Amino acid sequence: MKLTYAKYLFSFVSLLYSFNSFSIEELSFPKIWEQIVIYSPENKYINYMKMSSDKSIDRQNLYWLPGLYLNSQLISTNDPTLTFMNYLGEGQVKQDDFIPSRLNSPSNNVFTSTQAGLDYLIYDGNTRSSYLNAQRHVSKSLEYEKKSELMNLYVRALREYTKILVADEFYRELKDIQNNIDSIINNYRVGEKSNPVGYSGYLSLKSALNKVLIFKQDCVLNLKNSKIVLNLMAGIDKKDWNNPTITADNFTSMYFFNPDNSINSYKYLAELENLSVIREKINVEEAKYLPKIGVFSQANIYSGERDTNTSYTFGLYIKFNLSASDFGSAEEIELLAKSKEEASKIIYLSQKIINDSSNENSITIKNKIELIQKSEEILNEQIKVIGKLFKNGNASVAQISELYIKKIDLLANKFSLKNYLYESDLAKVSLSKRSLEPKDIWGIK
Repeated sequence: MKLTYAKYLFSFVSLLYSFNSFSIEELSFPKIWEQIVIYSPENKYINYMKMSSDKSIDRQNLYWLPGLYLNSQLISTNDPTLTFMNYLGEGQVKQDDFIPSRLNSPSNNVFTSTQAGLDYLIYDGNTRSSYLNAQRHVSKSLEYEKKSELMNLYVRALREYTKILVADEFYRELKDIQNNIDSIINNYRVGEKSNPVGYSGYLSLKSALNKVLIFKQDCVLNLKNSKIVLNLMAGIDKKDWNNPTITADNFTSMYFFNPDNSINSYKYLAELENLSVIREKINVEEAKYLPKIGVFSQANIYSGERDTNTSYTFGLYIKFNLSASDFGSAEEIELLAKSKEEASKIIYLSQKIINDSSNENSITIKNKIELIQKSEEILNEQIKVIGKLFKNGNASVAQISELYIKKIDLLANKFSLKNYLYESDLAKVSLSKRSLEPKDIWGIK
């Protein structure tokens, strides 16, 4: 009995451990990105729009086929006109049918009338082909929009994941500083009357410690918020997961793609396709004033009380649009095309500004970070020297606290610069035209 109870207890503990291990597992960026691509409503929205557009192209590819129709009616009537015309269709008009009383007040008649016809448009001013070309440009635009939306999602995911790495990196540095300050306070009875060091130095050290704690809370908040965003983007039902072990610098060197030589991003290419759509619509509007030439034919079957008969009709037609409401429509679309062309130039220039300014920003920020790191090295050496002097009673706690406050300020400055650097680099990533399907990036199936 005891053995069985122990067995069940061990199984329960193992299950609980495995559950906890799963709930706090580390989520790599490739795994999160794969989930985002699958779950993203934005990605699904563009996919369905693209599928709808492709279906429209398939349908419009059949524009050259003739129009066919079939109409069949079963009619019961005592209407004079319908009755006489049906007798005529049957080919069974009799002399008695012209008696005025019968002609004006026929008895009830039941008959069927069927028409099968064909309408083939030989020339339409290229209206239908222009519609087809426009739809092809719509489909291409949606394809670029899908890639652009994927890039936007990728940049958002990179941003939040990088924030986690930066916050975790600085949190650990702050933890080391906190331990050092706690050690000084606890081991040297700083602030007590028996300690020759003044009470003001103790307060200065406590102030430095408070700055560390505030900074740590900011890091924790950044961590939690970024994890919440990534969980929502990926549809992951996890309250928390272990912080990634990769450093922010290594992560950005792996996943921050540089733009191609040209800065024609997917967004810009989509805008050019939309411009082509409008230009095709100009052709459609201009074609409204061109003649429509076609042929038609119709076969008729009339069946009633007297007989069943057939007839046929065929011919050629030409149509002109004389509607005053369409005058000036082509010029209207031309002006819209010009405005769209200027809009595409705005996108191009804004992206060029982003690309050029990001390069300059990155160089400047990296130089600043390098200078801060050199200052950190000097400060760390000063802290070591002052620490030794403090142990020997040749330095005050105020001197130590001053150095730690400077170190914390440097860390805060570096924290801001690193986030600014990665944000500047992300602006360039958004201009890249690299495929972002998981299988293309990491070979995920």
